[in-house]
Amino acid sequence: MASADSEVSFQDVQEAATRIEPYVHRTPVMTCSSLDHMAGRALHFKCEIFQKIGAFKIRGATNAVLQLLESMPPNQKPVLVTSSSGNHAQALAFSAKTMGLQALIAMPSNAPVVKKAAVRGYGATIVDCGPNIKEVRDAATQKIIQENSPNAYLIPSSDHPHVIAGQGSIALELLEQVPFLDAIVVPVGGGGMLSGICIASKGINPNIKVYAAEPLNADDCAKSFAAKKRIPQTGSPNTVADGLRIGIGEKTWPIIRDNITDVITVTEDEIISAMRLVWERMKLLIESSAAVGVAAVLSEKFKALSHQDIKNVGVILMASVTSGEIRVTIEHIQQAAKRIAPYIHQTPIMTCSSLDKMAGRALHFKCELFQKVGAFKIRGAMNAVLQLLDSQQFDHKPVLVTHSSGNHAQALALAAKAMGLQAYIAMPRNAPPVKKEAVREYGATIVECGVSAEDREITANKILETTANSYLIPPFDHPDIIAGQGTMALELLNQVPALDSVVVPVSGGGMLSGICIAVKAIKPDIKIYAAEPLNADDCAKSFAAGRRIPLQGPPNTIADGLRTSVGHLCWPIIRDCVTDVITVTEDEIISAMRLVWERMKLLIEPSAAVGVAVVLSDKFKAIPVQRLSNVGVILCGGNVDLDNIPRSK
Repeated sequence: MASADSEVSFQDVQEAATRIEPYVHRTPVMTCSSLDHMAGRALHFKCEIFQKIGAFKIRGATNAVLQLLESMPPNQKPVLVTSSSGNHAQALAFSAKTMGLQALIAMPSNAPVVKKAAVRGYGATIVDCGPNIKEVRDAATQKIIQENSPNAYLIPSSDHPHVIAGQGSIALELLEQVPFLDAIVVPVGGGGMLSGICIASKGINPNIKVYAAEPLNADDCAKSFAAKKRIPQTGSPNTVADGLRIGIGEKTWPIIRDNITDVITVTEDEIISAMRLVWERMKLLIESSAAVGVAAVLSEKFKALSHQDIKNVGVILMASVTSGEIRVTIEHIQQAAKRIAPYIHQTPIMTCSSLDKMAGRALHFKCELFQKVGAFKIRGAMNAVLQLLDSQQFDHKPVLVTHSSGNHAQALALAAKAMGLQAYIAMPRNAPPVKKEAVREYGATIVECGVSAEDREITANKILETTANSYLIPPFDHPDIIAGQGTMALELLNQVPALDSVVVPVSGGGMLSGICIAVKAIKPDIKIYAAEPLNADDCAKSFAAGRRIPLQGPPNTIADGLRTSVGHLCWPIIRDCVTDVITVTEDEIISAMRLVWERMKLLIEPSAAVGVAVVLSDKFKAIPVQRLSNVGVILCGGNVDLDNIPRSK
């Protein structure tokens, strides 16, 4: 039920749902057995990440705009104004575009760049309002309204009846989809979503429990609930959950006060850990604010609640993250380099005058074949494992899980052995026997699977669901992996400062994207070329189209380490940093591999030969030597199946 002080009724929420239906998506509910196991109860995730603009905010913004238009003469066009750090800004910009209206939005200077770009992309005008402090944002908003009077109208981000009613439509859908819910856990910032869900859920089922989930570093709701009075937030809270940095509103507070059961706060480490869990277990790219609810249901406080009373829990995944927000910086790579230094080799640079002559320029080979496990993959795997161990206290040793055709499998197996941990690896049945043998020698357990990327992921997920205390260490598409792989570029540029270009084999893209970040931070003018088999050319096709185009089925290439599509997180980094993608044929790969064997006496594997084949290709040779005179070439691995040496046809 609504609070006695509330301006919003259950009927208002129902009418809002009908009003906005043509403009929003009905989002799905998803489940995850491994997270159920961790929480000790059934979790039902309401996926607002699949909403238009990638967040729930479109519901409230659209309802408020439609209500405003209904109240005005048909020929009058209002100018829409708001302040927001991101999701509401995008929602209002999108609503304005849909209705053919102008939008002016005050955004703090530290708002995520990707969200600002989205707002501009929808046609709205951004006014930078400085620090993310409520008083500063409010002053900026009032100034915009005064300058655009009398046609300017404020659409608040949370503290408005029309916004509250719109957000409440989430609960109408959720309780229709999962009518037997005992509780709902809702992240809270300004409180528009939480108060709307309170009104709707209590209107349908008065006995349902509603829990607010809040960052400990932005805990004004928890303090207010404990004091039984609204305690406004002061300053700009320091939390990774950027969507929850605003304090509870005057209109939302009484609804929250009268309807929630409790407020559960979570630490920054718990938020980050929960976000990664959802990425890895559910393959859902939620943002940090959405992870707050997940962290709450996995917290000791929530686990201590009666399982008899709370068996089925709805969790609101309020918004998605875009790849541009999952930032790996040069600082992350530098930290990774220090972290993994005791566990890896600094690999040498080698040269070959005969290959220089063939290429028509100086080549500098970064010899990751001399790395532990015979490939670069140990860098990312070790960084990810160390980050996992640093991220939380474990009651039981974590069990490491991954999927890989070979080199990452060996890397994770060695990392697990070094840390005294157990590892399970999903490996395709056509993976080279020499790589499978190495994985077993490091003490890991191999679970064989089909040859497609989907087969690998399905098998890894089954392992996760059936293995207690298990954690996924992805082969490439993860910030910790990207940062670890980027460390080779720090070494390379320290060893050869005169480089003007780097050629990097690409598959999933963890190595290439990590090198891109490090190289562009240290030497922005350097050119980076991706090297790819023609028979597995998804990166080349994606680069040409300007959008990610995954492989269709398992590719037929001798370069077994390059048979995976570029990852979702890696793709935008590659797209924005790479100069070009150059493909080479199977014969060119085999020829380049044999050249390196014969001229340099280095036993590189076919995947490593792809970069060599590129620098010897006609396309690369056509680039003027004056532009590219010193080229770094990554020899990414040297795990060769000597019983099946590839030969040209």
